[in-house]
Amino acid sequence: MDILHYLKTQHESIRANYQRVVEAKAPKDRKTQLECLVRSTQVYLTLQRDFLYPELAGSFSSADSLISASEGNARSLDKALKSIVNTAAKPALDAAAFEDKMVLLGRALSTHFDQEEQNLLPKVRDFIRTEDREDLGLVFADAEQDLLAALNGKDDSSSARRKRA
Repeated sequence: MDILHYLKTQHESIRANYQRVVEAKAPKDRKTQLECLVRSTQVYLTLQRDFLYPELAGSFSSADSLISASEGNARSLDKALKSIVNTAAKPALDAAAFEDKMVLLGRALSTHFDQEEQNLLPKVRDFIRTEDREDLGLVFADAEQDLLAALNGKDDSSSARRKRA
């Protein structure tokens, strides 16, 4: 799978997870949906930090500045995630504070995804060979399974990660 398709699919999935949190009315449902959003976003950000950014560093003229912008957006996104998790964990949930933090999280998601979709991903398409993009997509898919297994408390050491040639 091409990394461009993989990332776009992840963006759509995380946006849908965010929307499910927004639409959840029952506290238990909201908590479940929020956990799903946090998990999928953390896996996504980890994969980018550990695999995508190192792969792209120096690969085209503006790569480092685009990576730097994406990393800054990722830090803001991570901070917004932690803030909403802290708010949701309080025994007496302040609905107004939760909604305010959801708005901030939504903005952070939009900023991060828009910057990637409008700036970074077109450069990746232009400067990275299709075969290399497909290889990186496979690395992401394998690493995602490993990360999810680790988050779920399963040690899946038998899974063979694909190595870049």
